Amino acid sequence: MQNLFLFNFIVRRMTFLILTIFFSFAFVYQVEAQNVDNKGNEFIMSYLTPYSSGATQQLHLTSDVNTAVTIQYPVNSPTFETTVNVSPGTIEIVEIPSDAANGWIPGTVQNNSVRAFSAPNTEFVCYMTNIETFTSDAALALPVDTYNTEFIALTYNPLFTGSMFTVTAAFNNTTVTIIPSKNLQGGFAAGVPFNITLNKGEGFQGRGNSSGIDGDVSGSIIQSDKPVTLVNGNQCTNVPPFQLYCDHIFEIAQPTQSWGNRVLIQGLINNPEGPVYRIIASEDNTSISIDGALLTNLNRGQFYETDRLPGNHEFTSDKPIFVSQFMTGMNPGFGDPAMCNMIPPEQFQNAYVFSTVGGLQYAEHYINLIAQNDNIGSVLLDGSPIPAGDFTAIGSTGYSAATVSIGEGTHATSSPDGHGLVVYGVNEDDSYLYPGGALFNFINPGTDLNPPICEVTILGNFANGSATDNGTDDTGIFFVVLDAGSDNLNLAVAPFTPGDPVVTYTVNLIDPNQNGSGTVLATDGSGNQCNSEISLQGGGGVFDYMTLWAVSDANSGKLYYYSLVENASAFLNIEGDILGIQGDKDIEDMKINDNGEFYFVNNVGTSTIYKFNFSDLDGDGTTPVPAVLVGSTGLPSDPNTDSPEEIASLLFYEIPTDRIIFSNLYGIGKASKKLYNISTIDGSIVEIATLNVNGDFRTDGMTIGADGIVYLLKTNDTGGESEIWKFNEFPSGDISYVRQIETSLKVEALSAHPNGYLYASDMYRFFEISVNDSYIGYLADYNVDVEGMDFFYQLEQYLPIQPVLQFTPIQGATDVKNTSKIPTEFGLTQNYPNPFNPSTTINYSIPQAGFVNISVYNLLGENVATLVNENLQVGTYAIQFNADNLPSGMYIYKLVTNGFSQSMKMMLTK
Repeated sequence: MQNLFLFNFIVRRMTFLILTIFFSFAFVYQVEAQNVDNKGNEFIMSYLTPYSSGATQQLHLTSDVNTAVTIQYPVNSPTFETTVNVSPGTIEIVEIPSDAANGWIPGTVQNNSVRAFSAPNTEFVCYMTNIETFTSDAALALPVDTYNTEFIALTYNPLFTGSMFTVTAAFNNTTVTIIPSKNLQGGFAAGVPFNITLNKGEGFQGRGNSSGIDGDVSGSIIQSDKPVTLVNGNQCTNVPPFQLYCDHIFEIAQPTQSWGNRVLIQGLINNPEGPVYRIIASEDNTSISIDGALLTNLNRGQFYETDRLPGNHEFTSDKPIFVSQFMTGMNPGFGDPAMCNMIPPEQFQNAYVFSTVGGLQYAEHYINLIAQNDNIGSVLLDGSPIPAGDFTAIGSTGYSAATVSIGEGTHATSSPDGHGLVVYGVNEDDSYLYPGGALFNFINPGTDLNPPICEVTILGNFANGSATDNGTDDTGIFFVVLDAGSDNLNLAVAPFTPGDPVVTYTVNLIDPNQNGSGTVLATDGSGNQCNSEISLQGGGGVFDYMTLWAVSDANSGKLYYYSLVENASAFLNIEGDILGIQGDKDIEDMKINDNGEFYFVNNVGTSTIYKFNFSDLDGDGTTPVPAVLVGSTGLPSDPNTDSPEEIASLLFYEIPTDRIIFSNLYGIGKASKKLYNISTIDGSIVEIATLNVNGDFRTDGMTIGADGIVYLLKTNDTGGESEIWKFNEFPSGDISYVRQIETSLKVEALSAHPNGYLYASDMYRFFEISVNDSYIGYLADYNVDVEGMDFFYQLEQYLPIQPVLQFTPIQGATDVKNTSKIPTEFGLTQNYPNPFNPSTTINYSIPQAGFVNISVYNLLGENVATLVNENLQVGTYAIQFNADNLPSGMYIYKLVTNGFSQSMKMMLTK
């Protein structure tokens, strides 16, 4: 098979537009390495069943930038949707339909979750609240980029039947395995794993069968093949048991991958006798200590509950643990049961923007803040230092804790190093309690101890690479980012679902005239990382890797190199002679092999084969480089007849067959209809086959398409009637008709490109031709008689290069003349042009009549356009998509019909 390679030329005059071509397959963005935290631009959330159906569910939204947040319920086919503007320093409250909390049926998969999202790069903070007199609570919602694949539920003893958890998916076709610690409603036995399948926005609620400790589902293990989120809590519980009063409590669980070995805790101002704590283990044989003294040993999924524990303390362990703090009931001051996740120091942030629960529900609000001792005096609340005297040391841990009363609203804290933050509010027999924020770095690898593998190839002024994490126990790739400090680099990551085993990316220069350097950092689902160092060369528009056309002028015997991408306004850009070929040569066709040897056929007197090697070029574009005579084919030329026997086209094609005598070089007679094998040693030939066609059949081009099919150009010396045929099985003579090329002039050259199109020349224009549909387009005229052409590709690797230049569709182009016009299978083809601005054409085939939907989605999964939504008959169709009202970026278009679906990507560039 002919190798489609690009060779490293010495003559290098390409501009940076080649980058635009390469990036047509990926969504391009610049991103700096950043920690995953509680701020985000997409949240998918599930409420738990509240104390009573009269409770009010709300989202409280805040942000440190102006943004618009859209809320939908349920996620799929929403019946409730609203958009609110969120400004810094404000709290926007959105009331959610009560079914979001009251509509859950334990043990079933339901479309009952809430989605909140904003535009990219405008992150916000989201709190979930359940407002009901005497039994409110709130939770810090977590964005989709914090989701992961393993959770262990941690709740409390239920007063009513069963404590609860709800697992919710962020991606379609997510398989979730649940191992319940207690019997669940719906017939799920304790300790027996079961699987469910969730699509994006769907949730499954697990709920215990009984009250008290026997109905507490703490320790239930939830695992998935794609990232999910988990909310856990109680409809109503007494903390500790048998102490009045019961409250509804809930918190968003944190994935085990974010658990640590050390947790600092701080008492609550309204709990002088101390809160209750539960510590749960992620692995067997976990040893847990408090303030340096052994407390207990736990196995995976087991938890330990402390007595009421006043003051500030430190829990440590030899394996990752998670700790929840429970505000108790029947306090001498305000408050009642509430639940809060305790954050390990590794997940502390240097700064937080947070909010109290608004709406005048609570009389008092506080923060608990834990900071490093060295930072005391430098910890700021709303820009002012917290007095050093407010802090109390937490033993010899190196940290101190302070409790500060705050007013209702949004606030900000900061410190030189990371600090922990808990926000809470109280009223008579009521309370809320949640972390003010956290990092969610994957610091607990679990069973995935293998770092991913990063690979990159530097290609002058751009690079492409991959991150792979597909071994035993591997969790797949979750993040690919540019590390902090990267300079003058753009990163383009191919769309992927977190957990995919392989992710590809490309990197290019922001300013093509300057050098760029940095590091691409890839992280798997357990926090293991690999990196690739990137150093790109800018300036001068000089590259080692190019895509070129080689074209001959039959009248002068000259060869030119023509740039495919150097000038976006003209398809051809003749730079000058790079080869000195004698004027007596009539060059018919040219092809390059995988050794860098360029062969052409000369038809003067008799067909002769010449070659030269690009390594012979000196790069100045002026010094002639001699062509080396390989030899004569022995075919006589008769200028006095209309059918001279000469080689019209060359082809390199490798195939295991006994008929190959000389080499993998083939030629075809212009009018003899014969296919020959040509020796690359002396040019002699052996007849292989005769084409199975009748009448006058003149050929002038032969090429291998991206589909591996060998295509043949049928031409006419008097012009017109040019057609494309194909070999049914090369190198046999069995060929069949494909389509006509609409031009009145003689077509003299044919070549194929990996983008799937064929390219031809009718002496004065280049044509772009589809062999799958009716599309044909051309560019502006030029003044060179093109006799042959070929694409050159890099020897080291394939490059998915696709022209960005706009071909003009020829009006009235005929359908492809196939032996069967009725499509035999469903199909959706790549849009053309791609990238596009602002319109593009999408072709599709329907072999069965039925209802057809073609829709366009952005990378958030939002439907931005519906192109087809009707019953169609069998046939091949084309639809034009105009994206004039959409921003630049990657979009997905999807065909759905008769149980078949197919998606393709396209790039809008404005």
